[in-house]
Amino acid sequence: MEPRNRQRIDGNQHFLIENLDIFTLVNKFLEKGIVNRDDYDRIQAETTDRSKTETFLRIFVKKPPKTYDKFCSLLEETDMGHIKQKLDEYPIDEAALQRQQQNVDEKIREYLRKNYKEKEGELVSFPELVDNLQDDFELKSEALPCRDQIIRIIENNFRSVKRKIKKKKIHKLVNLKRLISADDVEEEIVEDTRSAYSDDGNPPKMLPPGNQKRTVKTLNRKLIKDTTKEELIDLLKPKLLQHSMEKNTIIKTLDAEKVSGMVFEHLDPNDVKELFPTLTFGDRKLILLIRDELLAEENGGTRKQSESTSLPLQHQEYEEIEKDSKLHFRETFRKFHSTDKKTYRKNAVVSTTNTRISNLLTPIHKFLFLFDKSKYSASEWVAEETIKFAAACMNERTNGTIHFGICGEKTEKYEEGEIIGINVDKGDCTETLSRMIKQTFFEDQHEVAFKCIHPVQFIDVYEQDSRNQALHIIEVDVEPASEQIEDDAFYVKAAGRIGRNWGKSSMYLFKFENDTSNSICLSEKDVRQFMKNKSNLSEQRRRIERAPVETKMKEDLRTKFLNLFTGGEETLSHDLYPILFLSAIDSSMTEDYFDEKFRFLVDIDANAIFDFDASSDRNGMFHFFENKQKQVVKVFTTENFDRNSEENSNKKERYNSMLDDLRFSSVKPWIFCNGYESMNKVPMKTLDWKQKRSEGFKDALRFFQDEIPVGRAFVIFLLFSKQYEILLEAADEVLVKFKDQWIIIAPNEEISHSFMDELVKRKMTDEKILSNRAIIGMPWQHVNKMIIDVVMPLKTNQCEIITSSGAFCILREKTKNELCDISVLSSKECDDSAILSDPDKREKLRRNVEENFFIGKEVTWWNLWFQQDHVLQRSQHKKLMKMVRHALDGNGMEEDSKVGVVNLFHQPGSGGTTSAKQVLWDLKTEYRCCYIKQLSEDTCDQITALRIFEDPETPKPPLVLIDNGDEEKIQNLYSRLEDKALIASRSNPLKVFCVLLLCTRRVNLPKQINNRSISLKHELDEKELDWFHRKNKALETHFGNSTGGCDPRLLISFNILKENFNKDYIKNAVKEFVDGVESSNEQRLLKYLSLLNMYDPDFKPVPMSAFDPLMQNMYRKGKNKLVLTFGLIPSKRQCWENNISSSLQILLNRTSRAGMGGQLRALSIINSLFAREILSYLKKKLEQSTGEIMLELLNSDLFQVNNQSQSLLLGKVKEIMKKREVQDSGKKDKFSRIVTDVLEIEGADKASSILIKTFEISDDPMVAQQLARLYIHFQNWDKAIYYAKKATELKPKNSYVWDTFAQVYKSQLLEKYKECLETEDAMQNETIDECIQICFEGMQKFRKEQELTSLERTECPNDAAYFGELKIIIVLLDLIVLLPSLSTEQFHKFLVDPHYTPVGLEFLDVDRRQKLKDLHSSTEQIMRTLEDKKTQVKEDFISDIIQSKQSLNLNELAKIKENLDQYFGEDTDIIPETLKGEDKILFIRRRVKKQGGRTLTSILDTAKYEGGSEKLQGMLILLEQAVKSEFCSAFDLMTIIGVSLVLNIQVKKQCSYQNFKDWSRTLYNLTSKSKDQVFLESFLYFVMFHWPMGLPQSDACPTSDIVDAIKKWKIAFRNKHPRQDGRPVQRKDKTYFFLGKGTEMDSIVHYDQLLDEKKGRGVIGDGVWRQPYVLSKLKRLTGILIAEGLEIEIQIETKGGNKTVVTIPTSMPIGQKFLWQKRVYFVLGFGWGGPRAYDISQEDITNENLKNEVQNLGTNLRFQRGHSEMEKVKTHDDLKRTLGKIDREIEDIKARKKSGRPHKEDKKRLEQHVVMREKLIQERDQFLRD
Repeated sequence: MEPRNRQRIDGNQHFLIENLDIFTLVNKFLEKGIVNRDDYDRIQAETTDRSKTETFLRIFVKKPPKTYDKFCSLLEETDMGHIKQKLDEYPIDEAALQRQQQNVDEKIREYLRKNYKEKEGELVSFPELVDNLQDDFELKSEALPCRDQIIRIIENNFRSVKRKIKKKKIHKLVNLKRLISADDVEEEIVEDTRSAYSDDGNPPKMLPPGNQKRTVKTLNRKLIKDTTKEELIDLLKPKLLQHSMEKNTIIKTLDAEKVSGMVFEHLDPNDVKELFPTLTFGDRKLILLIRDELLAEENGGTRKQSESTSLPLQHQEYEEIEKDSKLHFRETFRKFHSTDKKTYRKNAVVSTTNTRISNLLTPIHKFLFLFDKSKYSASEWVAEETIKFAAACMNERTNGTIHFGICGEKTEKYEEGEIIGINVDKGDCTETLSRMIKQTFFEDQHEVAFKCIHPVQFIDVYEQDSRNQALHIIEVDVEPASEQIEDDAFYVKAAGRIGRNWGKSSMYLFKFENDTSNSICLSEKDVRQFMKNKSNLSEQRRRIERAPVETKMKEDLRTKFLNLFTGGEETLSHDLYPILFLSAIDSSMTEDYFDEKFRFLVDIDANAIFDFDASSDRNGMFHFFENKQKQVVKVFTTENFDRNSEENSNKKERYNSMLDDLRFSSVKPWIFCNGYESMNKVPMKTLDWKQKRSEGFKDALRFFQDEIPVGRAFVIFLLFSKQYEILLEAADEVLVKFKDQWIIIAPNEEISHSFMDELVKRKMTDEKILSNRAIIGMPWQHVNKMIIDVVMPLKTNQCEIITSSGAFCILREKTKNELCDISVLSSKECDDSAILSDPDKREKLRRNVEENFFIGKEVTWWNLWFQQDHVLQRSQHKKLMKMVRHALDGNGMEEDSKVGVVNLFHQPGSGGTTSAKQVLWDLKTEYRCCYIKQLSEDTCDQITALRIFEDPETPKPPLVLIDNGDEEKIQNLYSRLEDKALIASRSNPLKVFCVLLLCTRRVNLPKQINNRSISLKHELDEKELDWFHRKNKALETHFGNSTGGCDPRLLISFNILKENFNKDYIKNAVKEFVDGVESSNEQRLLKYLSLLNMYDPDFKPVPMSAFDPLMQNMYRKGKNKLVLTFGLIPSKRQCWENNISSSLQILLNRTSRAGMGGQLRALSIINSLFAREILSYLKKKLEQSTGEIMLELLNSDLFQVNNQSQSLLLGKVKEIMKKREVQDSGKKDKFSRIVTDVLEIEGADKASSILIKTFEISDDPMVAQQLARLYIHFQNWDKAIYYAKKATELKPKNSYVWDTFAQVYKSQLLEKYKECLETEDAMQNETIDECIQICFEGMQKFRKEQELTSLERTECPNDAAYFGELKIIIVLLDLIVLLPSLSTEQFHKFLVDPHYTPVGLEFLDVDRRQKLKDLHSSTEQIMRTLEDKKTQVKEDFISDIIQSKQSLNLNELAKIKENLDQYFGEDTDIIPETLKGEDKILFIRRRVKKQGGRTLTSILDTAKYEGGSEKLQGMLILLEQAVKSEFCSAFDLMTIIGVSLVLNIQVKKQCSYQNFKDWSRTLYNLTSKSKDQVFLESFLYFVMFHWPMGLPQSDACPTSDIVDAIKKWKIAFRNKHPRQDGRPVQRKDKTYFFLGKGTEMDSIVHYDQLLDEKKGRGVIGDGVWRQPYVLSKLKRLTGILIAEGLEIEIQIETKGGNKTVVTIPTSMPIGQKFLWQKRVYFVLGFGWGGPRAYDISQEDITNENLKNEVQNLGTNLRFQRGHSEMEKVKTHDDLKRTLGKIDREIEDIKARKKSGRPHKEDKKRLEQHVVMREKLIQERDQFLRD
């Protein structure tokens, strides 16, 4: 219809509907040819005149222009001229017509530009051009203008084009060429049929024929088989040129032999040889390859050589899939109305319940695979089935997708929904469908059909390692939008071979057969019924599209869920352990579907998720949970839990470790129960699953059953689809193990029916129970909302953190969840909460968090957000902030330490945690701040990840709060962080890597703290008290107002602080509240909890469910355990914690702790001070002691169950029994606080009984260790040995339990020694024999401990074994010397002379005598080990900060040395004349060692104090004799070098430099090849004294020797200190010496010489190198910085002028990359691990003004002198002398009293002497016992 007439019809649409007498006119329309018979039938099929008129008008506007004139004539003939007049009078909008015409012209021009170009001599068929243009316009729903207008536009755009007329019509266009290959396209268009969007931006519609892009490089090209001879030649020309072939010969032959496209497609090698006999074999082969390449482009895929496409594509015969026990992986559908699906997996399965009409917007799916190859080609089959399906969708007004290549029904070969795929010509398939749409749908509905039927989607079928032909799944979406279909009925016609079996009618109306996706032709009766109802269908579709109304949640289902889940409450208030069991999802569930409906999977905080979908990680719930919701889970399979599986057999320790990790980790376990696609574990069918996987599933289920407190599990079966065969099998075990603790949720009965029916049939449950526990028919979005409303998850806002540039970045949610050990504080924490915009909600929040905090709950970020209104800033806050900032700036750091530490010591309840969090809050906009939730092996990596997140180059150091962390774990973390810092500094320079803020809870605060620590006491100053009093008045005022509020009297923690920790207030408050607790069970709960909290140094909460056996009335006694009894209303769940009295609620704090995949609800007393007082009050009230209460607890029902809560409770009891508190002196108590209290008040029996009971129920070796220690204290040696042996049997590789075992024997000896001293009884021979036996038993245990210590990789080395062995030897020697027949001199000679035995020891057998003589070498070896540690490696910096006992006590080592020297050392420098040869040299060594010449450190220590220089001079005289003898040893050489070196530093020029070189060379040669013992001194002295000084020397050491020595040195150090070899890096080697500016001995500078003489101290850290007094002394060398800042290459010139390269490591990695591979200057230090380069810089830093002072500074320097700082050590001889003196004075006093001549002061002096005597013995005992 012409545009003007179309305007008239459209403008009078309503008028025509109301006034046309369709009843009268319709027959005349048919007579006049206005409509045809089919049109007539369609109009008549409508049931009302109005609908008939509407149908006529829709048909009429699509008719040819002349039809309008016929219509107007008919109106005049039938007395309806007024209608014609109305149409004629309609005002035409000329501007609109013009715009329309311009738009059409432009679209024609655009089409021509893309598809044609001018080319002389070329021809184009004009009718074909018009047809193609017509197709393009139909796609855009546009009317094509007349041919005259088209030719006008062509000639205007292509000036050289001429017309070629045939039979008075334009036949050809000359000089015009259609673009058919990439070589012809001026602007290549790369698009697929799937991207053919309409101009208005709407989604793609079906492309009509002639407009399909078959490949990226072929645009609107004919199929090869359809090309003419000329078109084929044009197609081949660019290909022939591309391959440099004889184009003219080939083209002429093809032209002469009339080879068309059809012939060319079927050429075989013989044909080519016949056509082109003169061509080479290669060229002939190339012709075939070019043909195959063109065919491949045409089909959009690969093609075999010479494969023909001229024949109809038939269904491919597929290989039969092997039938086995495995199920198929699940696939998900391509999202409806999208092109984002790239592949399907071969033999995977799609499943859906949407195979019938439900919601009209939810696509109905139809699967097709097999077809009759004798009737159709594949393309025709696809077209016919699509047209039937699409017509049915359009008539039913429902969305739908038809899938070709997917099995629709289960067969012998294939499963229902199995992906098979078909091979089809994409272009032919698409073109056939488009053509058939035009032929089968009526013309007036073409536009609607093309809009409703979306473009064909060809989805590749992926088959791993397959070389078969490319297979595809063909999918067509149908979307009958209401604005398109209106109220039309969509008939289709048969066309060609399509529709031959539909019937004999000329048109057909399709709908879906009842409850299926099968399209059926309606009978006349059904058509009439459809016509009556179609308006309702249209309206329904319109209503759903325009106003989708959320249906109201079914209240009865919601009530049922609440009764089961929360006991009928609106929110969850009790402790529950959800476990989810997931079926496979429906294949129609898309990502959008997940986002809207399944957030509750995250919010319900399930303790475990059992997934029965093997493909869940790819496109199911797991994918949604982890990738969309950004959650972090640990993946398991049933094989992981199967104890007998291949991976767990003979790996019991790893298996138990996995279970332990599950118990205590907060990361959720996600368990794949039937295969896991990522690990290629395929799903199994029922029988095989039961045989191969069910045991693993049962073990997993059994684990959670055992760990979850009885009655607190909540199992939820979520049925997403009917794919639940294996889940159904598993349900049997689930329902047995979690009886009456389960529910089933499914969206409809169709999904749930079979599942529930089978549960009843299999006798797993009965219909009544099932009815109560099944929630069926609630849409997932309702389930989602309901669960979220119940659990009320905390909504977290985005976490924003600072970057080094000062800008902020968002910490991704997934990353945040991955950092599960730490909680990151956002720089905008709480700021962007929606609550703040609502004043009422904000005030309610303020009150709530304030009350919780003041009651005693831990401070929250909200408290700090409200600032001074909630949180008092303590007076120490400014000082603490200064310390933290100081550390963050890197000030005060040790030279090689990059991890800052600040320690806040605080007494429990004094507000330490609040103060520490205040620091984080104040610094959150300047630094990245976090606090540790749990310390694990991953914590270090997580801190590192936070540090560099989106800021990897120069990140700021993060501030990390550790609140009362385990000491050993903190040291472990510190060492690991130092290791990370070392690695990080290799790429970027840094001053500080991170800062640890330690919040350490101590009952006894340290007496002395360092400058990196601060203390917080139970004491407030006046300013702080004033704040509390003012705040209290405000609270009272608020409470008195009508607005309400909490009674300030109930704010316990607030009032404790307000009263300045007043004990009377605490007592009175406790009495008031405890008296209000009347229930006996509640009193027991309060009693047990106060006991646990009081004696737990960490004050950790106890899992609430641990008290179930005490508080839950549903428990009854079983045979060996407690079980739940059921019989309550089955639909309701009640828990005791919701029903406790208000008085008890005031005293309890509900919190949570991490464990088993989530957060466990837990209880604690509201305040630690209250816990102490509550226990004290209840003990008096109930007349029970602490020991009795503990025994009552241990014998209670709480330990008769076995689950995670009980494990945590038992763990707390064990910790209470084992953990010893630190005294203010830094030493630990002898026993835990509870054992100490019970021991002091109730006695030894009660103390041992609570430990024995704890060991009985725990079997914990460390409890057995405590028992052994307790029995040591009681001197019950048999029981001490028994429990020590038990501990070592249970934990044989733990060095600490072996230490306790050894201590049993040492303590026995000590008691005998102490008894002798106190009684002054002489030692008997028999006793000595027994003591020797005890001593060597103890030594054996100590040596076992040493062996284990060497294997342990702990951050705190256990050196107790070495000290213990030395002390037990000392005790034995002290005992032996008490023999009356043995003098000290005789015993000394016996020990050092291998041939001498005094008479007093002849009673010993030969073996015992030799063992005693061997003690000298044993002690020497141990002392060497300990002294090497002291000398060569640094102590842990962290040990000093946390004020823990250091592993190596230097004062104690000095005392031990003094005691050993008493027996093995020599008292004089005069060598007895009787000693000759080696005996003389041995004497010298013993004398030198006693004088302090054991190690370089001891020599330096000796030199520092009065008389030290004289001692060194005496040593030197003796050592000169030793080194000149034939018996010279490494010790002699090391010691003479050390002594001479120290004397040279002190008294210049004592020894020549040449002596040092000779001695060090001899020492190096003597020891460097030794494998028995490593002496690092030999390497140090050799390299240091032979280092080239830059001056020619006649005896210069070959540089190669130095290089070789450095290599060996490094290996020797690692062998000596093996812990240095692994990570985390622990302690580093010390550096004593540096290369100075002087010559010979002046070139050696000791570190102590770098002290500022005026200030008396050095500068901490790197700053020391730039001090004037250091610059004046140290020489700066030059070299090239290599190995990414880790090494410096030095060039050394030899005597002969040759240059050799020496490489030395840098002291720290140099991260300044601009220095790499450049010349740098540095200071050379000689450490125990090798030479090191310090203070590396690009410039030679010197101080010109100091040049003249260098000589004087070096000459005048002396070591500091002063009084000895070492305490005078008391040996056994000293003690005996002192005791003898005291005893004599006591005898004198007694004699005077007896003679009657007493002095006035005698009584007082006698008491003093007795006390002094006891004190001396006690001190001696304490030294030997510790």
